[in-house]
Amino acid sequence: GDRSRIINLQVIPFKIPTGERRFLVLFEEAPIAISSNSIAPATQGNLEQAIAQLTQELATAVRERAATQEYLQAVIQEQEHSNQDLKIANEEILSSNEELQSTNEELETAKEEIQATNEELNTTNEELHSRNFELHQVNNDLTNLLASIN
Repeated sequence: GDRSRIINLQVIPFKIPTGERRFLVLFEEAPIAISSNSIAPATQGNLEQAIAQLTQELATAVRERAATQEYLQAVIQEQEHSNQDLKIANEEILSSNEELQSTNEELETAKEEIQATNEELNTTNEELHSRNFELHQVNNDLTNLLASIN
């Protein structure tokens, strides 16, 4: 009815598998504080009240346990989903790494071919310089010969 009560309020945040954030709100009646001065001799009414209070506390504990299990299940599912995402990302990284290693090997082969071609060009260039020098000497000799004939 309209009477006031003292309650305990507990809010437990969790995420569902879609990633949305949710809150589990638990309400429970606060236990009645019993001072040592107010303990009366055990009577049928006191025992029934104590049994009712213990039953209520047990029901609250069962609800809290169920809520905690639900929360933990949501956490476990989220963790499994994250693990699956990480496995997929790891496989993609491994694949990319293999592709990069293959590309690196191709670049090494191309580098070796370019170095071999460069060596051939250097050898050809040296031969051409040597022939040009020889042709220059022959040209000078022919010019001197023609000059001495005239």
